[in-house]
Amino acid sequence: MFKLNNWISTRCYKTCENLDLAYIINHKSNEFIVLDGDSAKIWDMITSSKNESAIIEYTKENGCFDELEPFISELISLGLLSNCSILKKTGNCQLNKIQTYTNEDIDPIIGTTYLQRLFIELNYNCNLRCIHCFNDKSCINEISFKKIKPFIDEAINLGLLYITLSGGECTLNKDFLKIAKYIRKNKIALEIYTNGQILNDDDKLFDNLVAIYPHMISLSLYSMNPDIHDKITGVKGSQIKTLNVIKKLKEKNINIGIKTFLTNQNANEYRDIERFAKDNQINCTVDYLLLDNPLKTNQQIEITNKQITKLLLDKESICYMGNIPPEEFNKNSSICSGGYSSLSINPNYDIYICPSLKILLGNCLKDSLTQIWNQKDINTPLGQIRQLRKKDLKQCHTKEYCKYCIYCPGIAADSNNYLEPYERFCRIAKLKLEAKKIIDKNCKY
Repeated sequence: MFKLNNWISTRCYKTCENLDLAYIINHKSNEFIVLDGDSAKIWDMITSSKNESAIIEYTKENGCFDELEPFISELISLGLLSNCSILKKTGNCQLNKIQTYTNEDIDPIIGTTYLQRLFIELNYNCNLRCIHCFNDKSCINEISFKKIKPFIDEAINLGLLYITLSGGECTLNKDFLKIAKYIRKNKIALEIYTNGQILNDDDKLFDNLVAIYPHMISLSLYSMNPDIHDKITGVKGSQIKTLNVIKKLKEKNINIGIKTFLTNQNANEYRDIERFAKDNQINCTVDYLLLDNPLKTNQQIEITNKQITKLLLDKESICYMGNIPPEEFNKNSSICSGGYSSLSINPNYDIYICPSLKILLGNCLKDSLTQIWNQKDINTPLGQIRQLRKKDLKQCHTKEYCKYCIYCPGIAADSNNYLEPYERFCRIAKLKLEAKKIIDKNCKY
């Protein structure tokens, strides 16, 4: 029988045209593999624990028996399978090398049939006091393994490939490791959003987490200056712990992400953070659009227009407008991927479109996920979201600067109707257009 190595995640699908597709992520090499046709069907049979004789019979019936041995050999050489006896039973011929991708974030583009991603907020309590946090501190509930397990099982049957565990600080959840292990046991890619404090202090938890091969561990880093970082987190010594965890994860060859939210207190720190990420071959994202918190105090620490413009004009920044093309507007495209391929769960087990677009769809403890996901009624909340197209955004995409707007209905819904223009988006889009014009003008001389 075949043995799948424990560092992979995989899921098999049928497209709307009835084509077999298989998606495989090798978390050891950080490679993404796409199979289709007979190769996807054979992989599906392997992952479904079909016996070797059934696979051999399938290849004979479909005229690809001679390609089976080199195909299996290729899977083994890529680290997806352990050795198996089928190699001694089949023929020997050359097979084109399986294509691998270094971009592990390639999503299956297969319509709305499959629920590919879940974002689960395990709890809202946290061991930091970040000045820009938008979570509801009054919520003291947390997800338990016993109650979320049936929901995860149901999501797997709907095609689940990715789960993100977040918080609050998700490692504070008493069932965090049990939930994480169950996710990986089912070959689901696991991403974790954490501040790294517990992973620094608890060596046993760190070792157990590394051993299950997470897809990515994303950590928040606000400055390479510990005083500035700690002022934002509200906890002295937090930056040292975060950097220490990053170092430990690098030593274990774990895929790492760094997330930086810029406020008016750390607006000038992005360059050092980006340089640190580049030097250590770490994926880095910089965001300066803060979600409103319950007390509406985030507007007081928001990055200024001048600071944004400096960021957009800086050639050394990943936000440099000289490298960012305008968005191609397609009036018939969806306004958001939420509800098409992903859903979100909060600590109360409520099911939402996403963490920011809090349109309630149901509750994990009361409602069937399958019924929610597969419902056809366009008058339901999920049905209405799926019907929306960019042409439904009121007064949007009518100005020159609109082509630089990254519209998020969840963020817009914090202050107004999510189908209406949002002042913050419009303001930032204008700054991007102005920066682009400055860059283009300077390039002519």
